[in-house]
Amino acid sequence: MKPPLTRRSFQSHARVRKESSSGGTASFMYRHPLLCLCLVLFIEDVLWLSWLYTSNSDCDCPEMAGFKQERQLQRSLHMKERDDTSKVLHATPKAKKKDKTLPEQRRKMPVYKPNKEAYQDLLQQVEDPSLLERLPDIPFNPARSALFRKEIWEKTRVQDYLYASKKSMPLGSVIPFFEGRNKSTYYMVPDVYNYLPEEVHWPKSMYENCSVIGNGGILLNSSCGPEIDSTQYVFRNNLPPLTLEFFGRGEDMDGTMAKVDYYKDVGRKANFISVNPSGFNEFMYDFKKERIITDFVEYLSQYEDKGAKVWSHMFHYDSKAKLVLRAIVIIRAMGAKTEMVSSHPVFLQAVNDFWKMNGLTSTRISSGLVFTTIALAMCKETHLYGYWPFPVDYEGQEVPYHYYLYDYQHTQNNTFHKLPEEFKMLQTLHKKGIIKLHIGKCKQ
Repeated sequence: MKPPLTRRSFQSHARVRKESSSGGTASFMYRHPLLCLCLVLFIEDVLWLSWLYTSNSDCDCPEMAGFKQERQLQRSLHMKERDDTSKVLHATPKAKKKDKTLPEQRRKMPVYKPNKEAYQDLLQQVEDPSLLERLPDIPFNPARSALFRKEIWEKTRVQDYLYASKKSMPLGSVIPFFEGRNKSTYYMVPDVYNYLPEEVHWPKSMYENCSVIGNGGILLNSSCGPEIDSTQYVFRNNLPPLTLEFFGRGEDMDGTMAKVDYYKDVGRKANFISVNPSGFNEFMYDFKKERIITDFVEYLSQYEDKGAKVWSHMFHYDSKAKLVLRAIVIIRAMGAKTEMVSSHPVFLQAVNDFWKMNGLTSTRISSGLVFTTIALAMCKETHLYGYWPFPVDYEGQEVPYHYYLYDYQHTQNNTFHKLPEEFKMLQTLHKKGIIKLHIGKCKQ
């Protein structure tokens, strides 16, 4: 048994602790002599410099006079070098800024004379020549539109599943990927759940009129911008350029953001914009560089309408889920005006089944037909612009695949979607007065 601690023994312990603390500094100096020497030299230099700068300027000592003269000479040379460098540095950004603020760029189309032979050749190549017939101007039929809208509501349940929400994908629930590439089972976890909106914000009343904008080259020089912007709600596909376009992205992550004036033909308004996850990989390189992130947020700034939503597909492929989630996190963290949501796999499956039931034979419908379906469910009148899946127009004028420049090499050979078949379905809806297809120039 240990003896009780007395007052004397307590004082003895206190003395020992005091002696050990005083010897700690000495032991540190013995263990780190080089570090202590460096500290001493540093303090000496600081004191020397402080003495030089605080010395009396009227000192008559020759050492100080020589030092001051040498210092003034060095200062003058340094100032001259800084001014020269400043001129160069300021000249370069001005040149770049000037390039960026040049008159808005626009795609220059080759000047072709109308070529009726090219149109006739196309007629022979197309299986159904009626696809190339000029569409009559047919008024909307509200009764037929209402019946078709009711069918969409019942078959797709778009009001509940337009995009994933906490209500439709509870925490811990199984995630039914639309086109899962493996047999694994995935569950909703907090890291994903916390970035979902509470529920789908479906409009309380139907929009009077909406526009769905495809990105077809048929829009070039159409002057449809004001007509598109006059509608109440506008859908756009694949983050299209309206006032900004990015060029030159490559492995070195270099590129240029340019102002463009496509809005004259395609409008400025953008309320609901889709983006394919593959675009994050092809053009944004998985957001691996800080500059790519800032460029992405700047590009989104052209979609300036209040409440605009970017609609991507986190639950389409399991392999793309992390990439889309990363984009959602970036948009929220960077304070972008647009909100990014993800499509619900239940709706993607339902909308594909709906059009297959109506005769479509392709494996998966295009994003343009998906947006047409949403617009028909949300709007009394649905207008379509930029849908023309052929390489020449009615006059034989060459038509590029897209109206914008950054993928100008893209051709009218989309083997994944059956665009002519979809176009035929749209023509049928146009003739029934359910939608209105606008092809060619708009009336001023």
